[in-house]
Amino acid sequence: MPLTLETERLVLRQATPKFAELTLDFYLKNRDHLAGWGPDYPEDFFTLKGQYQRLRSVRKVIADARQLELWIFKKDRADTLGKVNFFNIRRAALQACVLGYQMDEAHTNNGYITEALREAIRYMFEVQKLHRIEANIMPRNKRSLRVVEKLGFKPEGLRKKYLKVGEVWEDHIPMVLINED
Repeated sequence: MPLTLETERLVLRQATPKFAELTLDFYLKNRDHLAGWGPDYPEDFFTLKGQYQRLRSVRKVIADARQLELWIFKKDRADTLGKVNFFNIRRAALQACVLGYQMDEAHTNNGYITEALREAIRYMFEVQKLHRIEANIMPRNKRSLRVVEKLGFKPEGLRKKYLKVGEVWEDHIPMVLINED
């Protein structure tokens, strides 16, 4: 049974291949908005078949407990507001993961991503028993930095030319939240 989390205004649902049409709609609507902040997607990513295949491969990684992709919905709407993705989940002595997130441009500045992240992080710390969550954010992405700072993430230096975004190797600030419990 796919995971579902709820907040006051939102429902977060674990991605399944059944989401292919919804995720495709999200990415098509936000193609320009998301460009320059993450990887360059191949053209087939923006097709129903591409989304279905992506979600099938994500399902396997989720089943192996190495990733958790949650799509964000308002309780009174069926369309996607965005997604929260915990990936590279590592167990043993580390108990950590990397956090990524995306928000529909039309729904930014409403506190949705902060609300969704707060609940998803609670789940990862309390239920999954992770110790550390890291979000790597480009220094120029001031909005994203503010989101994680509100949630208590702290910077741990600067990773020079850490990830390739578009054709440029971008610096990133590793923002970290530690589970103190």
